[in-house]
Amino acid sequence: MIITTKSGERIKVTPYDCQSVLERNYTLNFLKGQRSVGKTFSWKKRATLRAYDNSNKKFVWLRRYKTELGAEFKEKFFSDIIAAANDPDSDFTRHERKLFRNPRVLLKSDKIIVNDKIVGYYYPLAITSGKKSTPFPDCQDIYFDEYLLHRRSPYHYLPDEFTTFMEFFSTVARARPNTHAYLIGNNMSWVDPYSIALGMRPTHDRFTVYKNPINGQANILLEMYTDMAFAKALYQTAIGQIIQGTAYGDYAIENRALDDDGVFIAQKSKAAFFRFALRYNGQWLGFWLDQKQGYMYVNRQVDLTSNCCFSLTRDDHSLNTLLVTQRRSFYVFRELSSMYKYGAVRFADQQVKALAMDAFQYIL
Repeated sequence: MIITTKSGERIKVTPYDCQSVLERNYTLNFLKGQRSVGKTFSWKKRATLRAYDNSNKKFVWLRRYKTELGAEFKEKFFSDIIAAANDPDSDFTRHERKLFRNPRVLLKSDKIIVNDKIVGYYYPLAITSGKKSTPFPDCQDIYFDEYLLHRRSPYHYLPDEFTTFMEFFSTVARARPNTHAYLIGNNMSWVDPYSIALGMRPTHDRFTVYKNPINGQANILLEMYTDMAFAKALYQTAIGQIIQGTAYGDYAIENRALDDDGVFIAQKSKAAFFRFALRYNGQWLGFWLDQKQGYMYVNRQVDLTSNCCFSLTRDDHSLNTLLVTQRRSFYVFRELSSMYKYGAVRFADQQVKALAMDAFQYIL
């Protein structure tokens, strides 16, 4: 990859390579990295080459909505790879150049066709529930591009999106052992359906493996890809010089979460005592009061033996909770409301903050 600086200098940097993830061989893979470092390019090239050489290793390419798979998507799906194949400076093998230099490509009727061979399929996740009975015997991989959304995006996550994705993954995989999913995105936030469902917490480590706490099996990999040589080169471009030090620059170049900030984020103090628990959207929130500091802390730690365990909806209501129908009837909610208005509520992390803020609309 060549980056041209503001002064006209051409700097060659190594683009993202998916091989490090493939070598680890995990079933479900989340790939978060800098903008324009080559994530989608690398996985798209790998998927196409693999399927072209072996018809039993086709792939499914996902976006969230049908509008993301329109004429522009179909027209430009291979344009970056074709351009690279015709660039003498790109690190393409002879076989890769032969395939991609001037291929006959067609994306039509959900099929991705290269030189008259079907190499894969493209679908919007939003309608994959209609594919439950569709067999995919020749598909081994799913790629979900742009799986993370900016909070100000005109698009939104699907209702219960994690379940929708896993249902489609199960449809493609069936009981076959060698099916993998790769979810590719920029580091928008840690408050997303996948991080919340799987307990993925903010990290700067290149690779993090997650185990299922029920069976102890490790089948999930998170890659946080930050190439400092790539970042250094970008900071020498005109755009890089403009955005350096801004929230957008930290996100695009430094791979920091764009939508997450540290406002009102703090761990509870040692002096804080358990005040009450709240169950919302199937998750528990614990509220802890430090009377000396004057802060209310919110985290995931709860005391279920307390007689102050509340639920806000019938779906969350259980034997050990009080269903809140008259929110002003409970002193702890009036106390929380007052402290929140004065900025005296702190949250353990971004995910807790997002869940609590959503719940607050019912109790404040």
